Amino acid sequence: MSQPPLKKPRLSSDGPAASGDSGAHNHPPTALVPRDSPVVGVPSEAATPDESQKECNAVSEKTLCNLLFDIPLDIWYEICTWLTPEDLLHLVRTCKLLRKDLLTRKKQSLWARARGNIEGLPDRPPSMSEPAFAHFLFSTDCAYCGAPYSWKLMKGHLLRSCKDCFLEHTYEYSTVYWEHTMLKPITNYCDGHWFEDCVPIQDCDTRQPCECKLNRILKCDVEELQNQVKVFAAAGHITGTCEDEDKDEATVHAFVDELRDNLTERIEETNDILNWVSKRDRQIRSQHARARQERFRTICARLEDLGWRDELAFLDIPARRAMAGLPEVNYYSMELTENAWQGMLPALTQFLEGVRKRLKEKRYRETLRARMATLDKAIVAHYVPTLPRTARMDCRPHPIDFALEPKCRAIIDAPVWETVTVEQFAPLIPGLASKWEADRRQALLDYILPHLGEVATGVDPLQLAISCFMADCPWYWIETWAENEPMRYPDILALDRGCDKGRALRAKRAPCTRPEDEDDYTYAVKTLHWNDPEPLESRIHRNEYQVPHSLVNLVAPDLAKLLVDSFRSIVSALGFDPARATFDDMQQCGKWLRCMTCEREYVAGVEVTAWTWLEAARHDRAVHSCVTEALDRLEDESTGTFIEFCITVPDAKTPAQWQVVDEEDMVRMRAMLNEDEEIAVDNHNQSPFLSCSLCRDFDARERKDRPDMTKHVREVHGIECEGYKEALKSGVVYYHPSQRHWQRGSGKVTVRR
Repeated sequence: MSQPPLKKPRLSSDGPAASGDSGAHNHPPTALVPRDSPVVGVPSEAATPDESQKECNAVSEKTLCNLLFDIPLDIWYEICTWLTPEDLLHLVRTCKLLRKDLLTRKKQSLWARARGNIEGLPDRPPSMSEPAFAHFLFSTDCAYCGAPYSWKLMKGHLLRSCKDCFLEHTYEYSTVYWEHTMLKPITNYCDGHWFEDCVPIQDCDTRQPCECKLNRILKCDVEELQNQVKVFAAAGHITGTCEDEDKDEATVHAFVDELRDNLTERIEETNDILNWVSKRDRQIRSQHARARQERFRTICARLEDLGWRDELAFLDIPARRAMAGLPEVNYYSMELTENAWQGMLPALTQFLEGVRKRLKEKRYRETLRARMATLDKAIVAHYVPTLPRTARMDCRPHPIDFALEPKCRAIIDAPVWETVTVEQFAPLIPGLASKWEADRRQALLDYILPHLGEVATGVDPLQLAISCFMADCPWYWIETWAENEPMRYPDILALDRGCDKGRALRAKRAPCTRPEDEDDYTYAVKTLHWNDPEPLESRIHRNEYQVPHSLVNLVAPDLAKLLVDSFRSIVSALGFDPARATFDDMQQCGKWLRCMTCEREYVAGVEVTAWTWLEAARHDRAVHSCVTEALDRLEDESTGTFIEFCITVPDAKTPAQWQVVDEEDMVRMRAMLNEDEEIAVDNHNQSPFLSCSLCRDFDARERKDRPDMTKHVREVHGIECEGYKEALKSGVVYYHPSQRHWQRGSGKVTVRR
């Protein structure tokens, strides 16, 4: 049997094949172009330009239809019965003649047979035609604007919507509840939320009732409900008289129950269809996601060939998503053609250039971190020449204190390919350390001397028991004043690691924008403690610069005087001269105090409480010399704006009167302490910050659930101890200088009641 030709023979205007091929098919007359019809694509001479274009389009469609229906119609329709509704939709969108033919009422059976070719397809609802039902099942276009890939399905309705149209064609739940007065006749007899069971609520989420994009109701449903209520009210079912109140209420409830039954029935009819469509949507989106991933991998492979391998490896998941979501990069699944690649390449290049800049900055900061750690080792080697280490050795500068010095900067800011060692810093450390200690001591003296008054000859003012310092920063609370132990010299030089209040001495509020006169090295050193070089504009909570040791964040002079006067009264009550008594003298005196003011005014003689001198000072700050919050404004020099924050100001109350505990109470108290050595417990003793005397720079916080110091002593030094207190007694560990006041314990004891 001879095969038909690959191409249809060209027909002349007379009908027979121009080539005279005997094997050509004999086409039915209806499939030929009429003699008097114009040549395809050539307008008639008498036609105007617009009419000529219309004639060309009409002739092209007729010719296309003739070529398509070159087979018998019964065979054509038999072929259509083997197609799916999605295939018929594609044919309908091919040309007007196919659309006109397949969308007629006579072809409804054709669509029904096509629907039967898919197993598990839900039944068509009686309210929809076959083509409309097929369009809902197999098309992802928005029912309102026609936008493709609209995934939001409407509960109780067979339609889908894009995000914008969903918000445009729906009301918020609260809007329907408060503003639609047409529902009021029913509300008078029912709960105000009665309508939520009568109309479908889209994206219902009772956990987020105030979210504007959730819990919405279609406007058409609200209008339909209003019309039903209006008809019900106009029918006279509600009399509104007191005599018929019970009857009206029963009638309204019957009407509402009918609406609820109708909604339940409608939802049951549409649930199976919506579930099938939702499952198909998930499959489509999964296919698109796989196609996009494969396409993105192809893009990345091409970019690697162009030399962007390091930049692509630096990208994390959010950055890769940002790169895939560029407007120039087609987000939907499609083949990556050469034209598409050339169109997106400029945008990808610009994006990766920004990534290269961030990568370069990250590598630069990693280099600075390593060199700052080398500088820290050089400082430790100078201050801890031999072991065991002592608390005084920890009162040393930190790398940030030297990093901005020109000599150290020349070493730290050397090219990244150079190796920086401890030996390069070693000759610089002695001179820088001596100068730093002298400058810090002088700054502390200038701050505290105006509040000390007269100081005895030969006594170091910074060693006095009344000489103390306290930080007051906008990001600290009032409890800092009452609960935290004041800082002392030389411990104040060590405060930073492991001590929140000490960070104020090496921290500064970062400006909203980077100053123009700040070079890359200075900015990187000040922000080296940040995990990433994030722009200042996007940093909300981590708005601190790391700066050299400074006293700018200490409390104001009036609060400093209040703190010194509080210690002065306690030292005087213990029988010491405030101008001579040192911190060590007070720690060794062994005397306890009673607050006579509290015993008279607050506890009314019910109990007698003894306080150590440090706990007495904390009690005095908390009860008798409190501070309060006040708003202050700080001007940002870079932007000229003001930032409001809280500060602490004095709020003087009844002054405390102290009395030394007599010998009889001391005997009783010693007996109590012997029975329970843990009675004098500091508020922070649950997790003390400790230092290992057998290591040059190991410090750790000892917690009940994570005893880091005890574990270190056992694993590194092979010393077995039951807890950190046993290690303290043996001298293996000691309290870090920031918490030196814990060495003898501090607290209060109720002597008698």
